[in-house]
Amino acid sequence: MEELQNGKPSNGVAKSTDEESHSRRAPLKFLGITFAPLDVPAERRLQTLVTFLVITWFMGGWMGSALSIYYLLQSRFWWIPLLYVGWYIWDWDQENRGGRRSNYLRSLGIFKIWSAYFPVTLTKTADLPLDNNYIFAYHPHGIIGMGVLCSFMTEATGFSQQFPGLIVHQLTTRLGYIWPVAREFFMAMGASNASKENIRHITLTKNNAIVVVVGGAMESMDAHPGSTTHVLKHRKGFVRMALKTGSHLVPVYGFGENELFRQVLANPPGSLVRKGQRFLQKTTGMVPVFFYGRGLFNYNFGWMPHRHPINVVVGEPVLVTQNSDPTEEEVAEVHQRYQDALVRLFEAHKDANGYGDKVLEFI
Repeated sequence: MEELQNGKPSNGVAKSTDEESHSRRAPLKFLGITFAPLDVPAERRLQTLVTFLVITWFMGGWMGSALSIYYLLQSRFWWIPLLYVGWYIWDWDQENRGGRRSNYLRSLGIFKIWSAYFPVTLTKTADLPLDNNYIFAYHPHGIIGMGVLCSFMTEATGFSQQFPGLIVHQLTTRLGYIWPVAREFFMAMGASNASKENIRHITLTKNNAIVVVVGGAMESMDAHPGSTTHVLKHRKGFVRMALKTGSHLVPVYGFGENELFRQVLANPPGSLVRKGQRFLQKTTGMVPVFFYGRGLFNYNFGWMPHRHPINVVVGEPVLVTQNSDPTEEEVAEVHQRYQDALVRLFEAHKDANGYGDKVLEFI
């Protein structure tokens, strides 16, 4: 087994740090399944439980919200969902007006426990003056995007302390705002719709940081441990919006994001699985990715991520001059400058994060 240095092997990408390394006893094995030892410290048990609850909510909270409304309609509390429906109609399209953040909810201690599970850290490399707006472009997407959720949809990693006065907005797909109740939670966490209308609304004032995951769901097809392949070569919409709104572009890299899960099916480019995924992505906008991680008490399967450090590094801004009607050549020039800045950021921090001799690949 490779010797670990601060959770990272001497070369290559850091390995997971599941509970077995923090126990005096060897993991229990039965029928090929590795179970957690009984003497895992209570603090780590709590982190595991909180992560299980948070991930369960992110993956199935929308369904639970819909079911709760359905059952309330069948009870003597039928009037509660009716009042909510009225609110829902009145509040329609709020996700395209910057959402509705709650600093109280974003700062709950439960999110610090969740962040400590991996752990997730946020590294600042440059000051960002408050007389500008910024578009943070996060890479990679990963399977779920744990680094971006912990760092920008909560205060678990201290965003407001590191970037005082800067208001962060996580942009996500509109599907998250269709479901009742769940939409309120996402907006309270500082999230809103990834639409041109919403970006224009947010940038009407200064000192905003808009976070977009550039690779999107398509990039999740390449979310394998050790992968540094990113969907960026033809993704220029975020650059065009940066030019139109005069927002500086900030590269952000989540070292360790792709190490949290394993995919069930092999899907190299050109494979039948990849062709099926691309077809569904083009026709429905969604990409079916079959993955597994670990469970509450075992290390072999489940929907929880493996314990693995994630270091979210925020780079220096690529300065942009506002242009309400940029040409394709102007967009391409800024896109190339951004791509070069992302490579520099990765190269400057890859050794410290266990990425050895890996290089970025853009598709």
